[in-house]
Amino acid sequence: YKEEEVRECLGENSQQPAAVGEKTDAVDPATAAPSIQNGLPRLAAFTNLFNSAVEIFKEKVWIMVGIYAFPILLSALVFTPLVSNFSRNPAMSSGIIAAAAFIVFILLNGLAGLGMVYSLKDRSNIAQSHAKAWKAVLNYYWILLLSFFIGFGGLVMGIIPAFIFGVWFVFAIFVYVFQDQKGIRALLRSKEYVTGYWWDVAWRLFILGIIFWIIDLAVRFLTSLSPDAGLIISYIVQLATVPFAVIFEYVIFKNLIEVKPQLTEVQVSGRRGFFVFSAWLG
Repeated sequence: YKEEEVRECLGENSQQPAAVGEKTDAVDPATAAPSIQNGLPRLAAFTNLFNSAVEIFKEKVWIMVGIYAFPILLSALVFTPLVSNFSRNPAMSSGIIAAAAFIVFILLNGLAGLGMVYSLKDRSNIAQSHAKAWKAVLNYYWILLLSFFIGFGGLVMGIIPAFIFGVWFVFAIFVYVFQDQKGIRALLRSKEYVTGYWWDVAWRLFILGIIFWIIDLAVRFLTSLSPDAGLIISYIVQLATVPFAVIFEYVIFKNLIEVKPQLTEVQVSGRRGFFVFSAWLG
């Protein structure tokens, strides 16, 4: 994507952008907005972030869709038929096969997500992004596993803690890829970026979720008379919405780095004991 277009969408025109993970001397007042909230610069408005994500999406659409196409095809050709077969014939063997296919789908979905993030980092093509993701996927699966157990532990404590953890850790994949932080350090740094901006991040993600929900309702309504056509269209919609969601999160992550540049230079030392305890509960 063109950096100038991204900066224009975010309203940046006063200084050169800092690369993700690169040291910056000051917060960009245009990106963070001149107003201050709770002693911190504000994040860019949703519309600015959304427009920036649209520009990147237009530039990267075929690469992102190509990366995400494999798990979608697997779901359409393998997982969905297996689940349908199990619903008609709920035998134990069918259930085991469907469960195994679901696990494979989740793993490949994570691999595709990692590949899409690498395509944003290095401007790599589909094959290059997949290759980089394969080399890094085990460390990423470990981050996902930690996030799952901590989040499930939060769910044991209540719905609200689980939701809080989910927003804290949403940028762990970007911290891992762009800043080479592994394991719980990726989760803790993601939390540090979100700290002070939890509601801002949650609200922006919520609005995007509402937009996707409306799109999904529209697709279901328009294809209600033809379930098969609706299923195909829903897969096509996923090919667009999932990559766009990754890009939108990336744009927010960049904005957080611009308002908290100091985090790229310090070792995050959060309360690991609490999250270890939460993971134990999970």
